[in-house]
Amino acid sequence: ASDTGSSDTDKKTSDNAAQAPVEGTVTQDTETKKEPVKGEVQTEVADDNVVVGKHDKPYLALGADLTAEQQATVLGLMGIDPAKLSDYDVVQVTNAMEHEYLDAYLPSGTIGSRALSSVLIMEGKKGSGIQISIKNISYCTVGMYKSALATAGLEDAEIIVAGPFPISGTAEDHAMDNIRAMLQDYYGTDTGDEVKEDSLDAAMNEIVVTGQLADATGGDKAKAEELMAYLKQEVVKNDLKDDKSINEAIEQGCKEFDVQLTDDQKAKLLD
Repeated sequence: ASDTGSSDTDKKTSDNAAQAPVEGTVTQDTETKKEPVKGEVQTEVADDNVVVGKHDKPYLALGADLTAEQQATVLGLMGIDPAKLSDYDVVQVTNAMEHEYLDAYLPSGTIGSRALSSVLIMEGKKGSGIQISIKNISYCTVGMYKSALATAGLEDAEIIVAGPFPISGTAEDHAMDNIRAMLQDYYGTDTGDEVKEDSLDAAMNEIVVTGQLADATGGDKAKAEELMAYLKQEVVKNDLKDDKSINEAIEQGCKEFDVQLTDDQKAKLLD
């Protein structure tokens, strides 16, 4: 605090009670709230740096198992004042909802028992595409989310996915559950659009399978993203509709990207 200068002495004295819990030179309330997560927040090179503007009215899906402190951290990462949470459209995603959405794709034990990941979504400018920022999420990448959300039918949106601390495993990184719950609430409101349940199911399946592909490639998430994008493009471009032709595309994709998959993994891709 010594570098603030002698002219600030009176102000420092009056602010001392409010600043007492904070170590260092943080002097603004908003910075005080964010200070505990500095040095811990993980982002990604491909991050789109989504920012909530003064007049934006985003939709929020918050993990129901966040503590009050963790929720404040997540909101701070999203650029939202916790005291103004009532100004936003908010849904909560419970662990029961995670099981409802994911039990068809993952073993129950893998899903875990806590809902922590949280998501913010804002309508983007027409033609801007899907813009995503991720904070403290490392199991799924920006590219994985973008690809799955495109499958779900989302267009022109700005999204922030955040965890209260670095999350790297499937047991806690189920932000697609929050995205699904939020899209169900978001669509059909002022956007005038609708999202189909089968598209959401496909998106949920895709994010899980892409994560499993990354494991199969020795953790090379970029390669998993590229393989999934390649297969989706081949199916659409060539109007592939039967198992034989799609399996052929999968085999070709494995050769193109030098990926060795088991029969079970290929079956999941086919599905």
